Amino acid sequence: MMTHKTSLLLACALTFGIAVPVWAAEKTAGQPTQEKGTITAWDGAAKLVTIKSDTGKSKSFAWNEKTKVQGVAKLGEHVTVSYETDEVGKTWATLIRVDPVPAASKAPREQ
Repeated sequence: MMTHKTSLLLACALTFGIAVPVWAAEKTAGQPTQEKGTITAWDGAAKLVTIKSDTGKSKSFAWNEKTKVQGVAKLGEHVTVSYETDEVGKTWATLIRVDPVPAASKAPREQ
């Protein structure tokens, strides 16, 4: 037979064991994350951009009227996308920033 104290400790342990993962998920939801890569697809009608990272991984991001775009985003441009993932797992861009081309990768000017 369980004593009152044992039952109370068991109830606390179960509550804590359930509450901590839920609290941790809530704490990370809405935290912006960044991804860098080259724009491989831009669909203005669907409001969707796909980028490919230097490691070859592709990722798509939806955007809306709250999304800020810095620079002229177009195919082939290197960008940094700040994004949040909603409760159903969809990634929403909060900022799409076109990154400057590094000086080393610019073509030399003819004289």
